[in-house]
Amino acid sequence: MAYRPAFARSLPVQIMLTGVVLTLVAVLFIHLLFTGQYHWPLAPVNYVLQLSGVTTLLISLIATIHVVLSATFAESEKWPYMLSYIAVNVPPLDMESNTEMWSVAERATWLVMNASTSGLIQVCSDVFELEHRSIAHRSHTFNSSHFSIPRGLKDVLFSHCWVRLFFPHAPFLFLTHR
Repeated sequence: MAYRPAFARSLPVQIMLTGVVLTLVAVLFIHLLFTGQYHWPLAPVNYVLQLSGVTTLLISLIATIHVVLSATFAESEKWPYMLSYIAVNVPPLDMESNTEMWSVAERATWLVMNASTSGLIQVCSDVFELEHRSIAHRSHTFNSSHFSIPRGLKDVLFSHCWVRLFFPHAPFLFLTHR
């Protein structure tokens, strides 16, 4: 029992969390596809960045779940025909305990995929923040009678990258001209 890893590093938690995130990203991807006609006229660059970020994240998650389930399946075919409790290292970065023998090219490709996913999501967040500031700057007056959300909460909502996905016309609901 002293050598048992933390519950967060267990195989069941890894599979469950990856599956939940994969499901949420798939729903987000489908939402983006169906609401593209509303997003594109408002901010085409932001829409392309969001679609690119969600697509790369979806591909990354599919690859992750494939690697985890393939390693689990391979482990279950050997004696004692059981699964270990420990989560699968994706990719294994330590060369000494690498039993799956990932090549340097496979590791490099995996790390580039993770870096591009993170980069696209960060750029999407930055572009949305700049776009929001531009809209707020162009609005000369702020009429608080047109919304029921407190101003502090509105600022928190607009600072998040994915608000545009769920509220495609959000800047026009909260910021009005006189």
